[in-house]
Amino acid sequence: MSGRIYFDSDKAFGFLQTKGHVFTLRKAPAKPDPHVLQTVNLWRHGESLGVSAKRLRVAEGFGISLAPYVGDSGFSSVEEWVEEISRLHKGQTIKNPILYYVHEVRG
Repeated sequence: MSGRIYFDSDKAFGFLQTKGHVFTLRKAPAKPDPHVLQTVNLWRHGESLGVSAKRLRVAEGFGISLAPYVGDSGFSSVEEWVEEISRLHKGQTIKNPILYYVHEVRG
């Protein structure tokens, strides 16, 4: 199944490019919203990369701790990750963020 997840964060995208995987927090489901997407279009960088994007869970508010995921997010701390989320969403509150694990699929 195909879908799109856009990466506006240079840190998260750079981590995906370098490490081949990344955790990403989203305010809305990927479209379509299956549990696994096979193709992700990386909009900001104008290229497509074959990846699998697995929806891990819907967080109620920031009721889940991001600490277990920060090491594979591209950010050095939870605080830095949350600041980037806030910047990307122009300070809007994200009520039920969705955590995805995205990893490159090598053919």
